[in-house]
Amino acid sequence: MLSTSRLERLAAKELIGRRGDFPDTWTGVLSGIVKASFHTVDGRTHSFVLAYPGEWIEECDIINATCRMYDIATLTQATVLRISADTFRTLNSNSFEFAAFAMKALTSRHMRLIVRSHVDRISSKEASVAKLLAELTEFSCAARQGACVDSGELFVTQEDVAEIVGLTRQTVNEAINSLVEKKLIGKRRGRITVQSIGGLRSSFSAVLAAAA
Repeated sequence: MLSTSRLERLAAKELIGRRGDFPDTWTGVLSGIVKASFHTVDGRTHSFVLAYPGEWIEECDIINATCRMYDIATLTQATVLRISADTFRTLNSNSFEFAAFAMKALTSRHMRLIVRSHVDRISSKEASVAKLLAELTEFSCAARQGACVDSGELFVTQEDVAEIVGLTRQTVNEAINSLVEKKLIGKRRGRITVQSIGGLRSSFSAVLAAAA
């Protein structure tokens, strides 16, 4: 398998795969964050799938032999391992353990997408932003430090956050400023410091409980 794979170190916002192309590799994230996104007719970019360290992306298009309906790019600096699509298909067809692993990778991402969509539908904009920042910190910072954490520094911009939660930059700026005032996060140019994942989770969990 290693003979058909390659390791790549990528800058933030670097394109991995273009919409409309057939994926020729299965991409695993070793560090950083990778996103799947598309551009709307009004020129906005919307990111709807995130892959964190230890996760893989693009198995659906490889299995179904379909072209991408989205762009694949890095959200932050990232190191990825790319395994050829042919190798993926061979392993997926002949190894039950591998097929189970690939299915787990797919369902894990989709469950996060469902939860995020649910939160966005019934909650305030601030709760949506809090949910995302908690998720980003939990997955990316814990992977870097090799342990569960309650705080961490995210190398993302407010524009990145707006792109993922589907809000305007102004709305995201207002939500972030409110979270700063509550001392749940801090912000500097090009980065957001999460001071309490537990506090962020409490802020959107209360909204979910009220809507139940």
